[in-house]
Amino acid sequence: MQLGRDAGKRFSWPVYVATLRSQHKCDTALLVICPDRAMARWCEKAIRLGPNGVIIPLAIHPGRMPLITDPEQARACPELAVLSAVAHSDEAESEQVLEAMLAGLATLDEDRVRIYLNHVFGSLPDVTVKHLEEMVTTIQDFDYLGEKYFSHWLDKGREKGRAEGEIDSILTVLDARGLEISDEARERIRRCEDLSQLSTWVRRAATVASADDLFT
Repeated sequence: MQLGRDAGKRFSWPVYVATLRSQHKCDTALLVICPDRAMARWCEKAIRLGPNGVIIPLAIHPGRMPLITDPEQARACPELAVLSAVAHSDEAESEQVLEAMLAGLATLDEDRVRIYLNHVFGSLPDVTVKHLEEMVTTIQDFDYLGEKYFSHWLDKGREKGRAEGEIDSILTVLDARGLEISDEARERIRRCEDLSQLSTWVRRAATVASADDLFT
């Protein structure tokens, strides 16, 4: 999710693509979620890697994202329901939008539910997250989601959830590049809660010669 222009992303985004392609041995696309058309236009510009390489991000904004309110449609494509709720945050306060998203989440495995909820909690307004919490405690079909996931994620807070995502990115990039991560370096990365510092380390992880060079 990209809320503002950051020239550094033009260098770190290709690292994410290459890392995932190497890990999963499959074609990989870079999807950027944008708050408006102007940001999408900036994000979808081609990133040239050299004479023969180019990556073109897939940028979406609310105008390109359908509003999912039908639970059956959400069950058929849970990821689309999650992206819909986030892209249309103004409408996401609507119970229909949230119910559809929850119906979609109910079809997924635990790991993916945690990933998607982390994204939702970090993207939706606090009042909408509060509404979501109320729904999983009052609607019988979704109460097990509240017991299993919501108290865990809400207690951690939105900022901590974002920090954990950045920490995972740093460690993944270092690992994919074959760099040894000492216990001390790993612990220092995991203890950091400063989003600005973590963002800097994510960019450095793509080019440093060793994990310890992150901190210099």
